[in-house]
Amino acid sequence: MSLPSFWRGAAVAAALALVVAPTRAAGEDKTPLTLAEAVTVAVEGNFDLALARIDRAATDADTDAARAGYDPALGLGAKAASRRAPNTSALSSQSINTTRSTGGEVSLGGQAVTGADYKLAATATRSESDSSLTALDPQYEVGYSLSVTQPLLKNAWTTPAGWRIVTALRLSDAARHGLEERMAAVVTAVHAAYWELAYRDGALAAQQEGLERAVDFLRRVEAQVEVGSLAPIQTVAAKATVAEAERLRIEAATARDRAQDALLKLLNPPADSPLWQGAAP
Repeated sequence: MSLPSFWRGAAVAAALALVVAPTRAAGEDKTPLTLAEAVTVAVEGNFDLALARIDRAATDADTDAARAGYDPALGLGAKAASRRAPNTSALSSQSINTTRSTGGEVSLGGQAVTGADYKLAATATRSESDSSLTALDPQYEVGYSLSVTQPLLKNAWTTPAGWRIVTALRLSDAARHGLEERMAAVVTAVHAAYWELAYRDGALAAQQEGLERAVDFLRRVEAQVEVGSLAPIQTVAAKATVAEAERLRIEAATARDRAQDALLKLLNPPADSPLWQGAAP
């Protein structure tokens, strides 16, 4: 082999190394990703699904707030009193009678879905007196009471009283269906983007192999031209084939990068995820 032929071969080998090396290095940095993993990451991190979950949580909170209006309320009360009164009985020598009493109340009340207000209460009182005429001292008194107020016309029955709960439940159902719809759309989009990326990976690998074959063909043509078995014009055609193969490889790499960006946009992985360095099916 002559010296010019050697340098031509070295130049072709260097060009091939510059073309192939970036693609192989990028492939080594890719993080393997299965379809199930892609769907899981998307469901956890997709921005649209995050908003749908917030809407669902908000409507659930509104439903709880509407129902809370009919939760019973527990009431506790205590009282203490002291009474001093002049003695009006001729049978007692005391001029002043003192009566002291203490008591408490426990109640449970609220509003029913029919619009009725109810209250159940229990009271207990203890009283003592220093009067000599009091036969039983101290004295205890326990009482119970129940009151119900039911509107008959305005705000009566369940229609006006429960409309807030009904409305909140309808909004909660709508938010749930919206979340399911968005989740189905995201999963479908992830499937499509994943297989698109897989196709673009295969297409890039095919174009890379085509470029390598074109460069190898150029080497053989130059060798045959060197020994005189082919006309020099054949070298120009072989170089045009290499240039065309390089153009197709660049287009395939660009399409592959776009497919990867589309998939990452759907996944929205955390900032420290290795997927940002590259994902590969």
